[in-house]
Amino acid sequence: MNYATHYDRLIVRARNRALTGCFERHHVVPRCQGGSNSPRNIVYLTPEEHYFAHQLLAKIHPGSRKLLSAAVLMAQRCTGNKVHGWLRRRKADLQRGRRLSMECREKIAAALRGRVFSPEHRARLVATQVRKRPPISVKHKTAISKANRGVPKSAEHRAKIGAARLGKHIGVGRVHSPEHRAKISSALRGNRNGVGRKHSPETIAKIRAARLAYYARQADISLLERGP
Repeated sequence: MNYATHYDRLIVRARNRALTGCFERHHVVPRCQGGSNSPRNIVYLTPEEHYFAHQLLAKIHPGSRKLLSAAVLMAQRCTGNKVHGWLRRRKADLQRGRRLSMECREKIAAALRGRVFSPEHRARLVATQVRKRPPISVKHKTAISKANRGVPKSAEHRAKIGAARLGKHIGVGRVHSPEHRAKISSALRGNRNGVGRKHSPETIAKIRAARLAYYARQADISLLERGP
């Protein structure tokens, strides 16, 4: 059997379709063989196809210990690609409907609160999310923007947004690193007081109304604190 021919046919089929439901990312040229994370080297396969693809790669490159280990790890005591696909779909369904209790959420938040990541760790996190996230086309972005435009928010939703932003207006209560402050200063340089920015009359009116409302709230708070 010509394993390379079957592998090429699988990749060509994956490039010329759009999958829905459960699917997995696959590197056409494995990273252990010099493959990159570029979109051209990424295809999306069903769990059965993904398992079968790694079996073919292990047979195409019989001397590669890493490719063989990847196929063995994917098998995980499964008797075939159908079993592997069923298990992956079952796991995805369970995770999709999972709801964490408030107590569990508070424990996770307390464990992560105040945690500082090193620049190398943050870079790895960003790179991981970029690899996992499928590319969004301009047409898709336009559709998302059109669907969200003009959608009214409930009073509860607005209250949550307000509570999250309370005390953070104009940076109050928010501590930025010197590097972050330098980036903000560089981005705003030349745009202070609207210089260099081109806002529509509607945007200017909204900004003016928001500032007036903020200063009015601050004045009310000051009067309440001062007392009669």
